[in-house]
Order: sequence, then C-alpha cells, then structure tokens
Amino acid sequence: KNVPYANAASALQGTVSGVRVQSISGQPGAEPRIIVRGGTSINNPNGATPLYIIDGVMRANMVHIASEDIESIQILKDAVASALYGVRGGNGVILVTTKRGHNDKLKVTAKYQYGISSQFRKPEFADAYTYANSLNTALALDGLNTRYQPNELDAFKNNTYPYEYPNVNWWDEVYNKISDNHRLNLTFDGGSNRFRYYSIIDYMHDTALFKDKKADGRYSTKPSDVRLNIRTNIDVDLTSSTFFKVGILGKLQETNNAYSIGTNNTNLLAGIIYNTPSAVFPVRHADGTYGGN
Repeated sequence: KNVPYANAASALQGTVSGVRVQSISGQPGAEPRIIVRGGTSINNPNGATPLYIIDGVMRANMVHIASEDIESIQILKDAVASALYGVRGGNGVILVTTKRGHNDKLKVTAKYQYGISSQFRKPEFADAYTYANSLNTALALDGLNTRYQPNELDAFKNNTYPYEYPNVNWWDEVYNKISDNHRLNLTFDGGSNRFRYYSIIDYMHDTALFKDKKADGRYSTKPSDVRLNIRTNIDVDLTSSTFFKVGILGKLQETNNAYSIGTNNTNLLAGIIYNTPSAVFPVRHADGTYGGN
C-alpha cells in the first residue's frame, strides 16, 4: 500500500521471486500482465494468465482491488499450484485475502495519494531536413531521381516556409511529459465480540500522457480511468459454533480510450506516429485547417 501504483497488481513487480509484471501499455485502466514462473512456453512465449483466487472466489484479475484493501497475497507456483488446483493452476495461482474487521471501537482512516507518471523512454525521430536528405540519398543509391531539390532542403533546414515545408515532431504534438493520478481511500474498521465489519471506499482518477487538444468540447482525447470501489466484509458469530461471513463489492468505472484509431485496437496511435514523417504535412495550415490526416 506504500507503493503509489494505480493498480495493485503492478506493485508485485520485484517483490516476489519467479513473478514478472508486464505493463502492456500506458493506457489508464489497463490490467498489467502477471506471469508466474512456468507460465511461459514455446507456444506461448508471452505467458499465460494465472488463476486468481480472491477471498476464496475465482476472479479474472485484480483490477477491482485497492492496495489498502489487501491483507495478504500468496503466489503458488509449479507443482504446488497444480496439486491444489489441478489444470486450472498450471499457470500459477495468486491468492488474495482482503482485510476484515476487528473487535474494537470504530476506527476511521482517510488517505489521499497523488502520483506522477513520466515517459520511461522517448524515441528520437529524424527532423524534416534529415528525413528529406536521407530519402534523396536512398533514391540516388537505387539509381532513381531525387525527390527534394537543394532549395527545398534549405527550406526544411531553415524553417523558411513552415506550411509548405514543415518540420513537425509528432511525438511531442501528442504526448505530454508527465501525467497524474489521484486516489482517495476511506476505511471503517470496528465491531464487537460477535459482530465485526470492515468497509472501504476507494476513488481513483488516472490520466494518460496524451495531450487534450479540446478542439471539440463534446469529446476529450485524453485517455482516463475513473473508478469508485466500495467493499464491505462482515463477520458474525451467531453461536459459539456457527459463524457467518459475507463480502460485498460494488464497482463503478468509466474509461476513455484514445489509444487506437478505428476498431479492434488495430491501429495504435503510437504506430501511426512512427510511420508519419516530420516533413509530410504541417499540423495546421495558415488558415487554421488541418494539414492532413
């Protein structure tokens, strides 16, 4: 809980031997891939999904759990997992136990967390002059006519005619240097000898590194993930030999995804940036219209 990750699964990185956590994208709300030793093979080098058991119930992932909500985590690997869970445990088992109430007076805690994300690695793209000059060289080596004349190369180099001979860093046009994350937890813990309860209200707002141009006020181009999780665990001692336990979870989530263009996430925006030269067109023409698509 002391590690400021937006997702509790990401906090497992580097804490348990034989477990690898992969962040597939920087998209808010994306569940990182957890690979338990033995979960990879020649046929599936990227690893297979382990079995998640949360308070004794099978779940698809850990995305709906707040770090403050976790009492303990156990990871079963290899033969141990297979012995207890059979074929379903072949890729490892992650056992999560959430917190429960104590026999004590009501204890209320509040925690606010603010986090900043930055680009781990930023590619360096060729500027317009380098691109145009390299294209001319490649064409000449193939015995073809060059595309750009010397005066055009000078225009790229000196930014003489920015609308006709642009020099655009598309990466910087799309990405901010940092993004932020807000998280607020409220917990309620208490009870008596026969009745104990633990409740948590967890609110999170995570944003990505994309810039929000706000060209159209109806739509935001900034990916975001907003979640509200409410969990209540109740334990009741009905008699000296009869115990009642219940866990209730409610979740509201709203995500905005601008990472892909089109359907089925086939055209990732980062890939489009890689394939768009800095010299192809300006962001906008002098009259304010977009330079290209």
